[in-house]
Amino acid sequence: MFNTVSGKKIAVLGFAFKKDTGDTRETPAIDVCKGLLGDKAKISIYDPQVSEDQIQRDLAMNKFDWDHPIHLQPMSPTAVKEVTVTW
Repeated sequence: MFNTVSGKKIAVLGFAFKKDTGDTRETPAIDVCKGLLGDKAKISIYDPQVSEDQIQRDLAMNKFDWDHPIHLQPMSPTAVKEVTVTW
C-alpha cells in the first residue's frame, strides 16, 4: 500500500461484535474503522445483520458513548463521510 492507506478503498467484512447478530456494542470494528478513517482511507462495510443507520451512528459516537441514550448523541456528518455500507 506504499506505506499509506490514504485515498485507498478498504473493505470491512463484518461489523457486529458476534457472528449472526446485529450487536455492535464494543465491537473492535469501530476502532479499526475509525483508525482507517483517521488515516484518510475510504471504507466499504458489509454486514447483513447490521443496518446502515447503526453503522453510521457507531462511527459518529465517541468511545463509550454507546452506553448513553441515542437522543443525546449528535451525528457528525463529516465523521463518516468516507464510509459506504454495501449489501
